[in-house]
Amino acid sequence: ASIFLIVMNVAFLKFGVVEPEDFAHEGNSFLERMRHSSSFELVRQIKTFIMTFTTMEGLPNDFSSYLQRFMEEISRMLIDHSQWREEGEKGLKDALEALERYLLQKLYSTAFYIPTSTDSEDDEKFYHRVRMLQFLQPDHFDIPTRQYNQLAFEMSAQELSRLEEDVLKSPKEKLQCVINAVIIIINLLKHSDTGEMTGADDLLPNLIYLLLVTSPKHIHSNLRYIRRFRRPSMLTSEEAYYLTHMESAVMFISTLDHNSLSISKEEFLRGVQDAEERIKQGRDVPRRFSKAVGWNNVLSVTNQMFQEQTGSQSPSTTSSTRGSQSSTTDQYKLVEEEEEEEEDGRDKPHLPTEGDTVAFPIMDGIEKEDLGITEGIVTVTSPTLHLLPSVKDCIIPKLLQTRFEELTIQDLKQMYTCYQTMAKQIEVIEQ
Repeated sequence: ASIFLIVMNVAFLKFGVVEPEDFAHEGNSFLERMRHSSSFELVRQIKTFIMTFTTMEGLPNDFSSYLQRFMEEISRMLIDHSQWREEGEKGLKDALEALERYLLQKLYSTAFYIPTSTDSEDDEKFYHRVRMLQFLQPDHFDIPTRQYNQLAFEMSAQELSRLEEDVLKSPKEKLQCVINAVIIIINLLKHSDTGEMTGADDLLPNLIYLLLVTSPKHIHSNLRYIRRFRRPSMLTSEEAYYLTHMESAVMFISTLDHNSLSISKEEFLRGVQDAEERIKQGRDVPRRFSKAVGWNNVLSVTNQMFQEQTGSQSPSTTSSTRGSQSSTTDQYKLVEEEEEEEEDGRDKPHLPTEGDTVAFPIMDGIEKEDLGITEGIVTVTSPTLHLLPSVKDCIIPKLLQTRFEELTIQDLKQMYTCYQTMAKQIEVIEQ
């Protein structure tokens, strides 16, 4: 049942998250229409633009302005074009989205690495800065313990890290990585206290700490790429809000000192000096979460919601509550060496057979007595009640053999899919 709650927590934190790969299909219709004979002049202009863009010289704003002017010209052409004349506003918007994606995929090596920009130098300075600030912890940014959730920050950091993937080349795809990272933090904050939406004063410190956790190597290049080549009219107010907050967090890190943190001047300078020495000696390691913290706080975000449904606290959250007396700094402690694997004598996990007992969540609308459920445990006592074996390629037994700290977000997604499948089969059994 605890695993199920964790999977549900992942789903809750990722509510509103859109995978950048989902945009890949947008250009199919556009490219098909471009092959029509009536689009000959349009194709000619696009080819000319690409050739000019890849050979032009100038400042970053020159490249940005050239692309935006071309997009405006094409926008006017599409309004009267026979292939899009009857499409309406949404059809034209989809066509321009597809064109922007197509152009920036072709021009990525030129648009992302503009020779006259200072992006690379600024990236290097920021990355060095982040490495020197790895000693900072959530309490230094006045992030309350109730707002901190290890799983949420790991998930958000994973989304933000996708900016580094060159496979995502369009401004829209890169922007979605930023949006996803911010959305996960917002989902965390929504239910971390009173359940009310938190403001910018709560969001910014969390994004600053997120950047320290993620340690991106090309954050300036990616954010400026989005600003330069994402068409302003396609940027919604909500997207602009997320992007601006991430830019503000980057700027804060670039200029912060002890005066802007809850830390003494002596402690701050000592931390920076120690980090510099470690960097010189090649001993610094990427920030990672401590296994000493473990997963005790994983369920803390939505625990209140689950208590209302089940009337009890999960074992993980209960143990977290018992350990809450420790100091904030100790709670966020980092470790520098992997802990040794612990060996135990437990039997290897296996699919349940008749007579076995397996942990399984209690579903709404199902009487426990009907399925032999006692406090979240299903006893498989009949050949007709084979829940897990009926799920094809079930990943849960495999995951049960993995240290929980090593599970990836993809593993949890697959686990959630398995639980959904089993839930549907319970409905069949109930009927």
